[in-house]
Amino acid sequence: MDKVLVIAPHADDAEFGMGGYLHRMHREGLAKATVAVMACGDYVDRFGAEVSGETRMLETARAMEALGVGRHANLDAAPENGFDRVGQWALIGAVDQALGMDDFAEAFFCLPSCNQDHRALYQAAAAAFRPGRWPGVKRVWLYEHPGQSMGTEQPVLGRCYVRFGPEDMHAKARALNHHESQFLGRQKGHDSPEGAFALARLRGSEAGAEFAELLWLFREVY
Repeated sequence: MDKVLVIAPHADDAEFGMGGYLHRMHREGLAKATVAVMACGDYVDRFGAEVSGETRMLETARAMEALGVGRHANLDAAPENGFDRVGQWALIGAVDQALGMDDFAEAFFCLPSCNQDHRALYQAAAAAFRPGRWPGVKRVWLYEHPGQSMGTEQPVLGRCYVRFGPEDMHAKARALNHHESQFLGRQKGHDSPEGAFALARLRGSEAGAEFAELLWLFREVY
């Protein structure tokens, strides 16, 4: 099986963007996935509550188990909501560190959204895959995030829909619900497990399936 790397700005971003696909990879034996989370330290959430890095790592481990992801890494490359404070070269180095963990055939990273960390990591990952870098990675993909609904434009070309079934969708929802520190007391909006369900149904309707996730091809080299 091919080995694939999913680069996530925060814990729960990979689950939002491609949790259904990750579970399908595991269920059908399509690939062996590694998820690398860049921000894993302590931080204060939008309600002023302190969330420990230990809590986030424990939630991530449970979410990865729900999706059947065999390996994940908490790199603690930048503070949550503070990627701009570490500088682009540090973020590029963190992406290189994740890519150096194995011989990956494919890699996935998040499209920029209204979140400043997503934008900073997108720029760093794009720089990490500049021509001549990581030639062993045949395909590089971008996955979406609910935060893009706040006005961030999506690419026009290179759309790829990944279809999956109800069991994959329910595994994705379980994985997201393991991130209790993110959703307790929070309105059930687009960036919630319920919102992920709605978006997967929408993408499924666009692809002629019950559920789907949308990817964009960033680079392909043979």
